[in-house]
Amino acid sequence: MHLLFFENDYCRGVVAGIESIDLAETAFLSVSELQQLQRIKNRSYRQEWQVARYCAKMLSGIPQWDWTEIDIVSRNNKMKGIRPVLYFHGEKFGRDLTLSHAGGFALACLAKQEEQQIGCDIVPENSINNAVIRRFFLPKEQHGIPEEIWAVKETAYKAANENIGFQPLHWQTEQVGEHQYICINNTGTNTVCSDKRFVHTVVFRHAHCVLATGYKYSTPRVG
Repeated sequence: MHLLFFENDYCRGVVAGIESIDLAETAFLSVSELQQLQRIKNRSYRQEWQVARYCAKMLSGIPQWDWTEIDIVSRNNKMKGIRPVLYFHGEKFGRDLTLSHAGGFALACLAKQEEQQIGCDIVPENSINNAVIRRFFLPKEQHGIPEEIWAVKETAYKAANENIGFQPLHWQTEQVGEHQYICINNTGTNTVCSDKRFVHTVVFRHAHCVLATGYKYSTPRVG
């Protein structure tokens, strides 16, 4: 199995391609996860969805023979996407989980501290076209690296928000170092959040993809 494990100050993560596990073997999924899997019709999305959950369960530290008792909930009872939550034997796992998948790869990250909110995103190289840039990037962002900017926006949204729809123009990116950004919610209104949210993100590349991880903090800082 080809996996990339990584770690930083605030999370541990793993990246895997859809070829990394035998997707015919779904014994690691819970009953409710198997029910959700049956509703996913797109083959590529279905494969990535499974690999993301496999990665998350690896990070949990729970023995593999107990993985069917892990339930990763990422949709509410109306099937609307929500922040993923990991449950083990019905009890909520104590640390924040974030998932992303695209381009035949899946990414999972688990926070190191219980109160830390994190986010992540994976974006295939050359996947952000000019139409997306014109519509969803702020003027200053349009001169940056498109896949990095998009990954940072998505990561910030996941780290800072509580089940509110993604609005890319509400997230303003600022590069503060090589492959390091801060991302600020620029509305400060209840339509997105009740206060400014600052997310520090780190970007790296793997297997023709751009990956970002980030964490939320309450006051702006650089580096």
